[in-house]
Amino acid sequence: MPFEAKINFRETAGHVTDDTGEAFCLGSDYLSIDAYPVSRAGLTFGHEDSGGIYTTTRQGSDLASPYNADPNTAGSVRYNSGNFFDSFRLELPHAGVFAIRIIAARPDLAFTDGYFRLYDGETLVYSVPTTLANHTVGYVTDLMGREVHHATASAAGGFNGSVYVHDFASTTMRLVATTDDYLSYVEVIEQAYRPFIKVGPPDANRNDFGGDVGYRFTPARDITVTHLGRPTDAAAGMSQNHNIMVWRDSDLSQVASCTVTPASTLLNGHYIEPCTPVKLTAGTAYRVSSSEFVGGDKWINDYAVADYDTSMLSITGRCYTITQGSFPSVGGGVPGGGYVHQNLYETIGGSSDPSPLLNMVRQHG
Repeated sequence: MPFEAKINFRETAGHVTDDTGEAFCLGSDYLSIDAYPVSRAGLTFGHEDSGGIYTTTRQGSDLASPYNADPNTAGSVRYNSGNFFDSFRLELPHAGVFAIRIIAARPDLAFTDGYFRLYDGETLVYSVPTTLANHTVGYVTDLMGREVHHATASAAGGFNGSVYVHDFASTTMRLVATTDDYLSYVEVIEQAYRPFIKVGPPDANRNDFGGDVGYRFTPARDITVTHLGRPTDAAAGMSQNHNIMVWRDSDLSQVASCTVTPASTLLNGHYIEPCTPVKLTAGTAYRVSSSEFVGGDKWINDYAVADYDTSMLSITGRCYTITQGSFPSVGGGVPGGGYVHQNLYETIGGSSDPSPLLNMVRQHG
């Protein structure tokens, strides 16, 4: 079974429930009155001070924050205080690819702007600004996606944000804040696929062109691609079928393809389907494109592709053709940028099962 850790800091009594359904308490830096176990069902939790010292004496508290009276954030646990940094630490069962969802809360205007940071062991891998502009007082916020989404007490559900998918080299995940925020929900789930683009897509903004559009890329290592994905617009969704094709530059040949539909698997903001597995060779130039339609589903303009895995591929620029189903010969743009932002996936461990990311909860409860 894939590893799943679902930690809700808003259980009825202010407790936490682990992946076996067993409730226990988990403390913050200033609520340190109870010494509860630090390990349950293979999950190990800990608090660290700014010196990186892993402590258990500050484990445990079923007290809600005294600073927070908002009904939608009551019971959240503060994980940073003052001018020093604290972190929440989760020990993973092994290295590998995991999806992370973080929901946090900001209770007071007096708290300063800062960053929420995800570490793979001692290595910073993702940083999200928690400014008042994108982390509103009295709201709980879906942090790990490229688009930050909020929910209020009157609309507590409906998070449409994406998660962050990372290939952990270590077995320690650290969550660090540089300002005062409250950890409300953490979910970490082992993945069946390794995606090239590690977060969900930004909102799309074009549907004024008919043809095939995409980007040019070069694998950094040999990669066997088993699935292809097209991002969907977070607001409008996807209502049409789209062919996704991978092309080799040297002979203009199509080496992989699939058709995604509104009924396809929706994985972190991308509709995905399997393709005939194909090995892409390191250092060889390829292109990926998808069929797009005037007035149809929106797609992403020639923007930088954020948060992609440089150990898999490098992006060399955009590409397109006005003739659907043909090699997208027109290039341009700048390295790191492209149209649509299609995703490529390699299967981990030979599994063909849908990614357990699909089980991730879509709203705060």
